[in-house]
Amino acid sequence: MTSDLSISVGFPFPPVDADYTSFVDGGIRVEIDGTALTQYTESNWDRIMYDKNGDEVTNSDEYVGMYLSFTLMHLKEAIIRYSIGDIGRYEEVPAEIGADEPFGCFVLSFCDGDDIRIAFQPITEEHRDFFSTRVAIGYAVSPRDLCEELLTCYQDCFTYVDNYHGDESWNDPMWEAYEWSQNNIQDLQNVLDENSHFDD
Repeated sequence: MTSDLSISVGFPFPPVDADYTSFVDGGIRVEIDGTALTQYTESNWDRIMYDKNGDEVTNSDEYVGMYLSFTLMHLKEAIIRYSIGDIGRYEEVPAEIGADEPFGCFVLSFCDGDDIRIAFQPITEEHRDFFSTRVAIGYAVSPRDLCEELLTCYQDCFTYVDNYHGDESWNDPMWEAYEWSQNNIQDLQNVLDENSHFDD
């Protein structure tokens, strides 16, 4: 039985204050059945995160990572590998979190049937105490749900750029942000269109 999955992204600044040379900075929060997968047993993370509209999010400490583009890229690459049958039955595929010194990473693997197990695990034994056993074991989720949630994350990045209301004309990094979002949205839409068996 699969679990209910929700993935959201947070940004370190409201859209109006964003530095579009690095707009893809930010964190990601994964929620399973109403509980955050992306949480540490101990955390002194005190940063404030904002959503695509510039509103402060709750539970900012549950948004992991610093470089959102890398985190999303690694998750997208994992789901694409899964969709083309490039993940072995007993293989575990790490999806690294974009950060200078990450404690953990997402790990995707086959579950019963066609489901995917997603876990949040320490990178080294040194950080094991920061992760509960439950999040390290992970949860079974639908591959379609995972793909759709990632697609929504990229759409939120697109909206984040679109919500910029500065007086300056658009610069090259902002156009690159648009194209980056749109290209990844299309990639994931192609995965959904080409894998109707995700609905089985």
